[in-house]
Amino acid sequence: ERRAGRAASLDEAKPIGPATKPGQLASVTAPVKEDGPPPRTALTGHSILVGYGRVGSLVGASLKKAALPFLVIEDADKTLAKLRDDGIETVSGNAANSEVFAAANPERASRLILAIPNAFEAGQVVLRARAANPKINVIA
Repeated sequence: ERRAGRAASLDEAKPIGPATKPGQLASVTAPVKEDGPPPRTALTGHSILVGYGRVGSLVGASLKKAALPFLVIEDADKTLAKLRDDGIETVSGNAANSEVFAAANPERASRLILAIPNAFEAGQVVLRARAANPKINVIA
């Protein structure tokens, strides 16, 4: 029995997420089209912007104003619809999912910009990006 104000001992500690070794990617489930993985972009030399909330939308506006090629990985349907209406290329899903991230063509991207609040997912995305393209510039 735990009492208020007492920290749990190591024996009482329980894992709160998937166990991984350094450099190992955890399996993350994200929505993927039922007919297979999302289509891969043809963009090269582009920026991959992960997340299009408060921060991501400001970054995206700056990239668009500077006429820099980019795409957005986002999982909110309403946001995806608006981006597509605005002519911005998107990949639907969680960027920590390998199939979703691969659709952004990270091997040929110049930079990865993370605008998501979840540090664990951001770490997974950075590991995937570095594995696909060791020279990619990461902005987090």
